[in-house]
Amino acid sequence: MRILYIDIDCARADHFSCNGYPRRTTPNIDRIAADGVTFSNCHTANSPCLPSRAALFSGRFGFNNGVVSHHREGERMRPNWISHFQDPRAPFWMHHLWSNGYRTAAFSSFADRHNAWWFTAGFEEFHTPVRTKGQETAPPIAEPALEWLDRNAESDDWFLDVHFWDVHTPYRVPDEWLRRFSDEPMPPFPDAAAIERNREFYGPRTAHHL
Repeated sequence: MRILYIDIDCARADHFSCNGYPRRTTPNIDRIAADGVTFSNCHTANSPCLPSRAALFSGRFGFNNGVVSHHREGERMRPNWISHFQDPRAPFWMHHLWSNGYRTAAFSSFADRHNAWWFTAGFEEFHTPVRTKGQETAPPIAEPALEWLDRNAESDDWFLDVHFWDVHTPYRVPDEWLRRFSDEPMPPFPDAAAIERNREFYGPRTAHHL
């Protein structure tokens, strides 16, 4: 089996055209979704960036794996959740694949940006093509990842993680891309009902905080 895992930092599921967004924002992902399965009720176990990846990679909530924030004690993964050999009941995702014969590779600056070296656990190859520690645009990541796919696409039993930051602030969209939607009106969001729903929550960048 071949697994291509594309991680788009801060992309909203409800802004993908394959999920019903009125503008055709994701034509390439739409083609993949048309031939596969999409999940309409899938939510992050922890947030923001660092706790969400820790929960996904370890299969454990933040209060179990130790990562509950971006800073200080809250950013430290508990070592016993990383190693397949230390706790075989809770194998780390990539380490589990690698231990069972998969070729695991990643193109990402996530570990460097967040000082999260557990993020690399279980990858046979880990490529950081940029020195920006995140916030890079897609081409410096996509180009070497596509070269890797050209070399390995015909082989079997691999897992490839490709991580993009483009949607993350600062949001840098080329004028050419924006012009694609110049004749399409903005969707009615946020409307009054959405604003009122958001007033029920408090936290960084919520309506109350702003």
